[in-house]
Formats: sequence, structure tokens, C-alpha cells
Amino acid sequence: MGTRGDLPLALRRAASAVTCALALTGCVQFDFLEPDLPESGAPVVFQSTVYIDETGTFRLDGSLVPGLNFDGFRRTVLNDTIGVSSLDVTPNAIAGNGTRTYAFPAHVEDPVSFTQPLVITPPVVADVGAVPPVLRWYGLNRVDGDSLIVTRGAELVLRVSNQAARNQPAPQIRQWFLELATDSTSFRLGGSGEPPDIIRVPAYWIPPSSNGRIAAYLTYYVAGTYRPAPGDYLLIVGANMRLRWNIRLQG
Repeated sequence: MGTRGDLPLALRRAASAVTCALALTGCVQFDFLEPDLPESGAPVVFQSTVYIDETGTFRLDGSLVPGLNFDGFRRTVLNDTIGVSSLDVTPNAIAGNGTRTYAFPAHVEDPVSFTQPLVITPPVVADVGAVPPVLRWYGLNRVDGDSLIVTRGAELVLRVSNQAARNQPAPQIRQWFLELATDSTSFRLGGSGEPPDIIRVPAYWIPPSSNGRIAAYLTYYVAGTYRPAPGDYLLIVGANMRLRWNIRLQG
């Protein structure tokens, strides 16, 4: 099975740049890179990042570099559609070297069901021995509904359902962020790994709200780099999924 040490320099830089960006920021978008001079036998490189929030806003940005087979001929792309749960994402541009780029916005009617699980099916390319995995990553879900009443001076308790144990393949990067936003300010906390099933925010961390309303946004970020045997198909994939609670302070 191939390793990162087997990648051409341009591909190693691409993978490193994306991985570092994801690990440090959890960004929705990043710059997609491709080999300057494709080498014979270099792997197919598929990169994508997905964003979906509680309003149903969806976006996929990505690229597919088919590269050259060991005989030096450009690989044939048999199906350049990316499947994302119920959506079929086609490229918005095809370069002369066969590279596909994707920038696909959409609206999803039921975003929670859409991410239970979020299914990402990579494009199909000829002249490769690897079978790229279909990713099945489960988003978070609210346990107590999207509207909460909290007594002023009390802690805020948010309960979530997480099916991370069912993720296939397992993400290599997992991060979560909770933002509490009011009419005048905001507060943010989070960490690496899976979020706790019960998120407790002490009262002194809850930002002041003149109208008694708080919006709580929970962002869950997962990402991974995969290169199944014999190593001729490389996947760099990330997904950013967000939930919201509407909170009313009383008392």
C-alpha cells in the first residue's frame, strides 16, 4: 500500500496544505492544488469539502485530478459526478488536462436527515486498482428540540446525539465549536475530538442579551485523507455540519 512518502512533491504539498488548514481552522473552504507536471503512475487526487447548516444551506467545493497511468496516458474519468447523500454534484469546469473543479451550492429541505449519515461517493476513474471508499459520516442531532427556555443566572445545558461510532471510514480530524450569539456580543468554546453528549455552559460564560434571546450554533467538523491499496487513488475530504438552538432567557 502506498504512503505519503510515495507521493510526488506537488501532491505532498497539496495534501499537507489542506490537512494543516483543516486542523488549525476547521475552515469551510480551502485552495485546491494540482500537480504542476503530472507524472506517469501518479495517483488520482480527489479533494472536496462540504458545508451544510441548520437552514439547509449546502455547498461543495472540490477538484478531481485524474492524472496519468503508468504508460503515460491520461486516465479516463468514467463518472465525474460526486454523490452527496441525495444530491448529485457535477463539475462546473473541466480543464484541458482533464482536471475537474466543483463549486456547487444548493438548498436541502431536511438538513438533519441529510446528515444521518452524510454519504459522499467519489468520482469513478479508469486505470486504477484502488476502490475509493464511500464515506458515511454521521452529523450531530439535537435531543431536546431547537427551542429552549433558560433561567437567567442558570447554566445552559445542550444535549446532542452523536453516532460517531458508525462513521466509515473513521475521520482523522474531529473538531467541534459552540458559539453563543446575542444582539450585542458572542462567546465561543470548543475542542478537538467528539463533542460531549451533554454540553454545559456556566452562567458566567453566557453573554448578556438585552432582548433575552440567544442563538447557539454547534459546528461539527470531520476530515480525513485516504489512500486505499494499491495507492493509485488519493482522497482528501472534509465536512462541516452545523446545528442551531433558539434560546430564551427568563426571570
